Amino acid sequence: MKRIALCSGDPALRQQGGAIITSFLKRYSDSPGPAAVFDGVPGLLDAVEGGEDFSLYIFDALRPGHTGLDLCVRLRELGGRGAIIRLIPPGGSASFMDQAVGRLCKPLEPEAVFRELSRVLDYISLRQSAKASVGMRGGPRVLLLSELLYVDLQNRVLRYHALDGSTAASTTLRISFQKAIAPLLSDGRFFRCGTSLAVNLHHVRGVATESLLLDSGGTVPLTPGMSGEARRRWASYWRGDPMAETAPA
Repeated sequence: MKRIALCSGDPALRQQGGAIITSFLKRYSDSPGPAAVFDGVPGLLDAVEGGEDFSLYIFDALRPGHTGLDLCVRLRELGGRGAIIRLIPPGGSASFMDQAVGRLCKPLEPEAVFRELSRVLDYISLRQSAKASVGMRGGPRVLLLSELLYVDLQNRVLRYHALDGSTAASTTLRISFQKAIAPLLSDGRFFRCGTSLAVNLHHVRGVATESLLLDSGGTVPLTPGMSGEARRRWASYWRGDPMAETAPA
């Protein structure tokens, strides 16, 4: 079920945007429902903290003194996993650090809204269905990338840590860690954050100086001095940029 939240302090925009989004959901979703409309960021964050999440978050102007990055970091910290679309004035742009994967120009036009929402939701569906074939003990196995938290190397064996707490072990490696995880790095959502560790950025809730906080409640360590690069890659992933790493020849 697709759920879309619209956050704006403009009553007219909330009414118009909510109606357009609800109409879109009737066409796009198998289980359509009305748009969730919020008159400010605090109300939306309270809903997310209470356990709600949405496929898309559409934000208008932010609170004075707050940046798009402030909002997005807080949203991820509270468990909001949906993609972000920013509403912008004519000729405006969404900031790189807003983590926005899409944008809509005001005033809203129904067909333009439908096109952008379709594009972003199709992108999300494609990401959720992506798979990789990996060599496991007992034979090759296909893994859903969206279900992996992180991958590490122990005694020349890759250990794939999944969201459900399970761990799958590869056969003994005869190549470098970088080359072994190349199928994951080429997807773009995985970030090599240590000598023998790669994490799924979709499941990162926050970036600290020495570690990444996962939405499972756990943490993984960061190589010293890598927090700036980790924040950049984290923002780029949520923005939808193709930031895939590549293995050396």
